[in-house]
Amino acid sequence: MPLKITNPLSGDFSCLKNCIKGLKVMVEEKTDFWESFIETGEVPGEVTPTIRDSWKRCRDNNVNPAHVTEVDVLTLSELKEKIEANQELISVSNPIMENVFEILRGMGIIVILSDFQGYILKCIVDEGFQKQAKKVMLCEGVNWSEQLNGTNAIGTSLVEQQPVKILGREHFIKKNHILACAASPIFDVNGQLLATLDLTGEAKGSIDQIFRLVRMAARNIERELQFLHLQKQFNLHKAKHDSIVELIKEGVLFLDKEGTICEVNQAATKVLGIKNKNDFLGKNIQELFNVHNIWMFNYSKLDKSELTISSKSGSAMFSARANKICDSKGNLEGVVAIVDLDNRIEKRRVGESTSSKFLEHSSSISYTFDKIIGKSEHLSRVISQCKRVARSNSTVLLVGETGTGKEMLAQSIHQESERRTHPFIGLNCAAIPAELLESELFGYEEGAFTGARKGGNPGKFEQANGGTLFLDEIGDMPFSAQVSLLRVLQEKQVLRIGGRQSKQVDVRIIAATHRNLSELVNKGLFRQDLFFRLNVVSIYIPPLRERKEDIELLARFFFDKFKTEMGRPTMELLPQTIKKFKEYSWPGNIRELKNTIEALVNVVEEDIITPEHLPEGIMKELNGQIFTPKKKKLKDLEETAIKQALIDCNGDLSAVVSVLGIGRSTLYRKIKEYKIDVKALRKGKGMIG
Repeated sequence: MPLKITNPLSGDFSCLKNCIKGLKVMVEEKTDFWESFIETGEVPGEVTPTIRDSWKRCRDNNVNPAHVTEVDVLTLSELKEKIEANQELISVSNPIMENVFEILRGMGIIVILSDFQGYILKCIVDEGFQKQAKKVMLCEGVNWSEQLNGTNAIGTSLVEQQPVKILGREHFIKKNHILACAASPIFDVNGQLLATLDLTGEAKGSIDQIFRLVRMAARNIERELQFLHLQKQFNLHKAKHDSIVELIKEGVLFLDKEGTICEVNQAATKVLGIKNKNDFLGKNIQELFNVHNIWMFNYSKLDKSELTISSKSGSAMFSARANKICDSKGNLEGVVAIVDLDNRIEKRRVGESTSSKFLEHSSSISYTFDKIIGKSEHLSRVISQCKRVARSNSTVLLVGETGTGKEMLAQSIHQESERRTHPFIGLNCAAIPAELLESELFGYEEGAFTGARKGGNPGKFEQANGGTLFLDEIGDMPFSAQVSLLRVLQEKQVLRIGGRQSKQVDVRIIAATHRNLSELVNKGLFRQDLFFRLNVVSIYIPPLRERKEDIELLARFFFDKFKTEMGRPTMELLPQTIKKFKEYSWPGNIRELKNTIEALVNVVEEDIITPEHLPEGIMKELNGQIFTPKKKKLKDLEETAIKQALIDCNGDLSAVVSVLGIGRSTLYRKIKEYKIDVKALRKGKGMIG
């Protein structure tokens, strides 16, 4: 869409016409300053500085005040060449000049456009002024520079580079004394002098109104030139953008914040089965490919995810990645998605699977050091240590209680390091069954075991190549997996399960644990050689109770966050409540504080949170009592575990059997016994207590 915007001059200039028509008397000249200067070389004090300086320049340049000594007129071919060189300037100026002329039509004027050297490129002359214009050679191709035509509005404004008005005998050359003229310079987008716009008529009265009009018209020409420049820049950038997008071998899709496809490249049309890319445009990605819009928002920070696209020709899973597009204020405007068309993961028959499936391959980066909240000396020391170690590639071991923010610091270290442009991959070693952990870490080849995905699957080490692998809860890693991990750390090579060829990997390890690894080594539960390999730089993260200065900052941050999200802007957190927060030990650390505040904003009906609203466990500790949570029966825990596994596995019973380590028949019996609604849990409904 063109950016061209027309800025015509408009307004009621009847007062201007009446002013000029009413002034029929020649300008009174009590003293002929021009003759005095010509005879004596002295400039009277009443002469304006602009005229005085111009007269002096004319005298220094030996300009003859009696007549024009040298006339510089372009030949027809030279004038044509000049006009072609200034075609953009002339095309922009022409409608504005015509508008000015229409305003002053019948008043005996000429509208003139000259280049930066003083050559007249274009002029529009009133019928009543044609004779005078011809007499003084105000016509196209003539040079009206100050060096040739003495003091005049065109030439003097070019020298002064500012608007100028010259009336009657202020002109240096005598033949021009019949003229009253006003000119304003025109500058290009870089501030360089480009041209002048001039209005000239007979010297019959005040030209102040004319002076204002010519300045306004010149500014309009400059604005038009700026708009034209923006249009050209826009077209150039769009051409570059289109060329780059078409050169990308993967499929590229641009979507707005509603999920509507705004642009695609030819590669995407070819493999996604759309003959013409115009058939993409304006369509919602969900309607076109059965891809839910939530993919944009939940997966656009990931390095890669698996994307199932369903269409009339079938259903295919692709390796995909995306990035959010935000405005200057950080508001989401859309997403650019890259689909790896040469790496189709698997092909399904039509109707076999039409649901979108995304397997998270990497952790989204949410934290940097400047987003960490706290001002305590303990926290400042930890951040300082982390910033120093971020400069190197050394292995880092983060030690601290659960909920102290170990992953937050791991992400911040990665973002501060030279590896920040490569993946940050996170893996919770305690959350994955022992029999699956090695396949998650090292990957597997096709056919390595029953249920192995066609084409195999890269492990976390391969995914993190060039970047950082965060191994959370490393102290809970099974002993058997520790041996394989140590080998990869020593050799910097990874061998997929069922594979024959090792792959070189360049990965920085950041490990974290809430357990005492030295004690685990003494008990034979953790390999000593692996401990030494991981414990290169050990950073202790203090619990929240040891940095009470940070409690209020964190509490108010979470409180503001949740009351905004839940639409309770008038809610207040009393200072007395903050005081109780500081007195509590927070065994669950920052995570417990965050969850407590979220619960308070949810359940407290009043607009003020007082100490009386605090949970039972917190109040009992503050009152010196021992709080013991109610113990759940074994069957309640079993029911909860099955429900949670169904949610995590999106209702895939085969996966639930593998995660829980029970037989399929046992799972069916338990589902029936506890009356579990598998369909509801597959859609993420219900709450797990």
